[in-house]
Amino acid sequence: GGRMDVMYDMRDVFAAARAGDGSTAGAELQGYVWTYFFLFSDRDSILWPLVANTLVIAGLAVAAVLGLFMPIGDIARVGLCVLVIDACLLGEMWAWEIPIDVTSFTCVAMAIGLSVDYIVHLSHAVRFEGRAAAAAAAGGATGGATAGEAGSQLFPSAGEAASAQRVTGALRKVGVSIFKGGFSTFVGICLLAASASYVFRLFFKMLFGIVILGLLVGYY
Repeated sequence: GGRMDVMYDMRDVFAAARAGDGSTAGAELQGYVWTYFFLFSDRDSILWPLVANTLVIAGLAVAAVLGLFMPIGDIARVGLCVLVIDACLLGEMWAWEIPIDVTSFTCVAMAIGLSVDYIVHLSHAVRFEGRAAAAAAAGGATGGATAGEAGSQLFPSAGEAASAQRVTGALRKVGVSIFKGGFSTFVGICLLAASASYVFRLFFKMLFGIVILGLLVGYY
């Protein structure tokens, strides 16, 4: 941005003055260029690498936790959904002309934790619907499963239960609860839209996008 250009220009001028023509006066010029707004300019100059590093670390942390409870296939699908949400969120920032700064960066990082909540609940419910259907089918066919057979049904494949029935059952159990969670979050941030503070309005825009995108992608 403009303030970063000013910072770089001022430092270049000072560096050129120090170099000078090789005279003693130029060599003796010591110090550095600093003013208060350089705090923000220096921060903004490394913001994109900071965003990338934070999102990668947050994504890996979420994947590690999910690995304790979900199979690899489900983790990959959840990760893909989170990537879609973050990509759409960046598109929303472009459409609303939201710059990448500390506030929007914080919201983008929060998006991983907030959006994964909507997706994981439904994905987990679908998985357990398939597990229950597979167990019922195995019980009906054999008159009861051994402990080893029951363990093999922990993560049934998609072909072991009708996908439509699994999704329908999952939506019946947790669909309304997930919607209530998203709706209550939306109601909680509505007052921010009327705030006189730019930061509060920015938080509303970003959180609004996170909630809507999280619900849409999760239900899809």
